[in-house]
Amino acid sequence: RDVLSRMWCAGEIVTAQRNAIPMVPVQCNGYVCPDVVAIRGLCDLWTEGEKHTLATFGIHTDMIRTSYQVLTDLPVVDFPRFAHLQEQEEAVFKVGHRCKLSFRLLSKASTTSPKPRILVTGATSEAELLSTCMVLQSMVQSALQIQTAVVSDAAQVKEARSAVYVLVLLSKGILVD
Repeated sequence: RDVLSRMWCAGEIVTAQRNAIPMVPVQCNGYVCPDVVAIRGLCDLWTEGEKHTLATFGIHTDMIRTSYQVLTDLPVVDFPRFAHLQEQEEAVFKVGHRCKLSFRLLSKASTTSPKPRILVTGATSEAELLSTCMVLQSMVQSALQIQTAVVSDAAQVKEARSAVYVLVLLSKGILVD
């Protein structure tokens, strides 16, 4: 949510825009794109020292405002942070297509079968921890070649009666979820 307010991110966006490097904005659910008024005020968040640091790289506030306006005018790819891994992979493929990358579709390691043998869970109400569980699920399934699924609630656990192991990602908030 605060990525555009970080001075180093501003520097990267200006550099990309000024050098005609294609940008593909990926928008997580919950992100609010800044309007013109917000873009004008972003540079006021930085100290004079931070503005000076950017200026030493040839980046000035007017360039940041212009680049941010260009960025906000680009079509976005929505990334559903709390969705199933397959939906997130679809967003990644959209980014790949938008970037005109050539890639071959392999059998997806993240594809879950209706009969997973290993369940992965954790504090899945937090987007970052849910993503971590999904990455762990993909890594376990790929390394062990055993069907694995992320579960976030009791109904999903009940549906996965074939599981023989539960892998719990220990983190802050695990006993609250």
